[in-house]
Amino acid sequence: MFGAQPCPFQVHINKHLRALFPNFSRMSNNKGCIRLTPSMIPKYLNFDDRDSSFFRKWDELPSPKDVQAQAEAQRLVGFNPNPRRDYQSAVPSFVKPQPAVFADMGLLVNWGRTERISEAQTIFALRRVLYDLVPVPELYGWRTDGDLKYIYMEYIRGQTLEQAWDDLEPDDKVSISRELRTIWANLRRFEQDPSDPFVGMLQHPTVCFA
Repeated sequence: MFGAQPCPFQVHINKHLRALFPNFSRMSNNKGCIRLTPSMIPKYLNFDDRDSSFFRKWDELPSPKDVQAQAEAQRLVGFNPNPRRDYQSAVPSFVKPQPAVFADMGLLVNWGRTERISEAQTIFALRRVLYDLVPVPELYGWRTDGDLKYIYMEYIRGQTLEQAWDDLEPDDKVSISRELRTIWANLRRFEQDPSDPFVGMLQHPTVCFA
């Protein structure tokens, strides 16, 4: 049930970098600006990305109750999706519980009181706008249940860059560093639409200059 290799949710990598990130061969800093406006971001308390690959195979995302049950089952068998974090010492009040992994669905769910829908919206925007340029997990949807938030995303098996770094060859490290530099360069291409400027977070602009 929990046989997959656990991994955190940053950049995932192994020695076969190209096999893991096939889109890297097409990554380049095209230097052109990319515009992103508040109207492009879903602002619902509950959202399903029906265009995502998840819904080609499954009809519904697991409910918040199912997510909590899965996380508890993982805890009881000692399965930790993120070895860098000791969830056993966490306050048992859903403040920051361990993510729930549904390996057969290729699904990981971050949940708890500290989760923010803005994180899910950011992943959604990056995936939609910079799909071939910035590797991020596919976002499947999110839920709001009182003060608890649930973010449903692609479960990526493998090692993190942190875990693999010491075993990489020098040439691999140089190559990865260059690719990370390209990723950051592409992120810097974002700009506001001159016709819809604002100050604040994209999904909740504080001040608009209409």
